Amino acid sequence: MNNTPEKRFIKVLIVEDEPTSRKLVDNMLKAASENTYATKDVGTLKEAREMMSSDKVPYDVVLLDLNLPDSTGLDTLTAMDKEFSWAPIVVITGAYEEELGLEAVSKGAQDYLIKGKYDIGMLTKTILYAIDRKKLQTRLLQSEKMAGIGTMAASIAHELRTPLGVIELAVDNLTHYLKPEDEKVKVLISNILKKIRETEKTINDILSYSRLSKPVFTKADINDVVKCALNDVRGLFLDYDIKITEEYENVPNIKIDEVQMAGVFQNIIKNAYESMDRIGHLEIKTSFSEGDGSIYVRISDTGCGVAKQNIEKMDKPFFTTKAKGIGLGLALSSRIIKENHKGDFEIVSDVDKGTTFIIKLPL
Repeated sequence: MNNTPEKRFIKVLIVEDEPTSRKLVDNMLKAASENTYATKDVGTLKEAREMMSSDKVPYDVVLLDLNLPDSTGLDTLTAMDKEFSWAPIVVITGAYEEELGLEAVSKGAQDYLIKGKYDIGMLTKTILYAIDRKKLQTRLLQSEKMAGIGTMAASIAHELRTPLGVIELAVDNLTHYLKPEDEKVKVLISNILKKIRETEKTINDILSYSRLSKPVFTKADINDVVKCALNDVRGLFLDYDIKITEEYENVPNIKIDEVQMAGVFQNIIKNAYESMDRIGHLEIKTSFSEGDGSIYVRISDTGCGVAKQNIEKMDKPFFTTKAKGIGLGLALSSRIIKENHKGDFEIVSDVDKGTTFIIKLPL
């Protein structure tokens, strides 16, 4: 088995007004062998902002000289961090500005380098540490937000469920007083009940995401779980003309929470159906990789697809491109896969071509 770490593709924006310094960093990254670095360089804060905003594929890290023609000192960092808070920033300081570098870290930079005092090894390590540290910070912030949402959700659920129950009871009473044979009345009551169900689902989605239940593991055949999920969802879209292709490899049984994973597959398949305008092709494949000892489930559709800038947001809470829903279905699925089953969840998509959801579950 090859234990060599897989190369990472890292996109770097170099913000440096001195051509010599810029070229030095660029050459170092090109000479690095353990990963592949794609670099772009600019000489002003204005150009950096334009580059960060215009590129469809986001930069993994920014190497930022604080003293530029149109901005100096920590104001440069503040401006970049305020507008692009998601980006890891490594500050590059002058030979006698170590204190400035330390202050920059306290203001939001992930790390700093001193000009003339770093080599290829230090540069690449600093970049990797900055990227990983930013990801960790983001996850921690997300956890804190979710903890807050959990407390808020319990309160919201109580406050909303009570009046919903009263409304539902009132509708039930109305059916006894109004003429049941009146078609308009039937439609109105049906619409009210439908909206009550939608609101109840929203409440339940928030609670499910913010208070993820502990998994109850049992040995299961993943193929059976996927097939059952498909059958459950297919019944909701009987008027759709969807061609379904299923390829189930003979995979080992795996310890999973069947209820949770069935919900994951149902949600992804439902998303696939909804993305296709009543006609399309749904493809489901399972496989086992001896290399990493994992089972893979791939669910592909020929739907509308998702823009590149939105793919990374698809499994984040409260992000949605749909007219209905609050964007928690895929977010909950991602948490169940990653947190409860220590797996991985990848989304590959092209606009107007379709989307593939890849679920990886280690044995």
